[in-house]
Amino acid sequence: MKSTKSLIIALFLSIFAFTACSNDNDDIKSSSLIGTWRVYTYNGYDNNGKEFWVDALEQFLTLKADGTGISSVQSDKENSNITWLLNEKSLTIKDLDRNTTMLYQIKEQSKNKIKCLNINKDKTTYVYYFTRI
Repeated sequence: MKSTKSLIIALFLSIFAFTACSNDNDDIKSSSLIGTWRVYTYNGYDNNGKEFWVDALEQFLTLKADGTGISSVQSDKENSNITWLLNEKSLTIKDLDRNTTMLYQIKEQSKNKIKCLNINKDKTTYVYYFTRI
C-alpha cells in the first residue's frame, strides 16, 4: 500500500515537472522561411471585427538566406527586389522597386504553410496565407 502511494506521488510529480518545463519558446527561425512562397488573401476584418472578402491577386515571394528576395504579382510582368527581416513573430518585407513595406504578424506556421495578419493604420486586418511551392 505504501509503495502504491509512493508510486502515485512520483507519477504526479513527474507529470507536473514535464508540464512545468515545457518549451514555451515558439520563436520562428529565419531558416524555416527560406524558399518560394505563394501569398494570397481572401478575407479581412474591419476595425469593428466584421469580416469582409478581398479580391486580391496572388503574389509569389522568394526569400533568400541573406535577407533579400524577389516578389512577383500575378498581373505584373516584372519581378521586384525585396528585403525581408524576421523579428520573433513579425515578418517585414520591403519592396525596393515599389517602395512599399508590409508587416506580417505570424499566427500559425508549419513546414509548408504560414498564416499571418497584416493590420493597417485604420485597424483593418487582412489575413494572409503563405504556401510553400
